Amino acid sequence: MRLLRSTFPGPVNIGSEEMIRINQLVDLVVEIAGKRIGKNHIPGPQGVRGRNSDNRLILKSLGWAPAQPLRARLEPTYRWIEQQVCAMRRSGLFDRANSRSDNRGECRTCSKCQCKWYNLFWEAPT
Repeated sequence: MRLLRSTFPGPVNIGSEEMIRINQLVDLVVEIAGKRIGKNHIPGPQGVRGRNSDNRLILKSLGWAPAQPLRARLEPTYRWIEQQVCAMRRSGLFDRANSRSDNRGECRTCSKCQCKWYNLFWEAPT
């Protein structure tokens, strides 16, 4: 809220300063989602080994720094996205927008969603 109420004109990082590898981020989101997935690492160029946010500018400009760990902020973010996806599925918007949606099974994103959807992206490999 401090950033929204400020007159600071420039972009600033507001993310966690925790160093996290992409595999760790995937594992964290999967755990929050209560899902099981398989990872398929393919050969190719490797980028940076991890990411974190440099928050020196916002601390200097507004005297603010994130006080909660990454997981604490990812959990409500995931739940919000999950609700939006389920609402889109219930409205039929996903069915019209996604050619893979052919009503082959029940949606397993959350217990509230009653739409028909075969969840290709969250099924554990057999």
